Amino acid sequence: MDEKELDQILNGAGHRWNIAVSSAVAELVDSTRVHTIPPEPARKKLPRGVVWGIFATATAAVLVTAGASVTAIQMGIPPFQSLEAGLQRTTTAIPVNYVEAGGTAVTCNAFIEFRQLDAASEAKIESYISTQDWSGFGQDLFDTAEAQATPSSTVSSRLADAIDTALFEKTGEVLPGIVHGPADTTGVIFNGHSMSCSAQSE
Repeated sequence: MDEKELDQILNGAGHRWNIAVSSAVAELVDSTRVHTIPPEPARKKLPRGVVWGIFATATAAVLVTAGASVTAIQMGIPPFQSLEAGLQRTTTAIPVNYVEAGGTAVTCNAFIEFRQLDAASEAKIESYISTQDWSGFGQDLFDTAEAQATPSSTVSSRLADAIDTALFEKTGEVLPGIVHGPADTTGVIFNGHSMSCSAQSE
């Protein structure tokens, strides 16, 4: 029998195999399957305590990584300072720029910090900061702090207090009734501010 004749037999619509041949082929197929299909690996059942231990460890690792990532993000954007738990900080910078008596120009970005800041209040304060004219804001505060400075109360400390007071007052214009923290309230709390500055001599 040549290849052509074999093709004719295989493609023949009405061809019937001898029952003995069919049985032999079936046995060959079954035998081949047993020896060629790899057995399914047995699954090792872990005790419940071990499973929960693995889950807890993995969860803790994720939380630590997430915490580290949040801190890294905070340190990578102005004012380049981390936030303690429970605090929220505005993302729009308030320019606090001034020139010292010696001619050193100081450029600062201030950010207000809150506790319990809801989304609606956050939207209001961010909008206020971005639309307010802050020109002269820093210079006025610096000039006042410099005039009131004493050996025991430096210009820097007075300026920091003045900025905090001014930002609290301005926040009150946007969020009437806001309190300066720490305070026992369920409302929004003004917690202070943070700044990043750079100085350049003229």
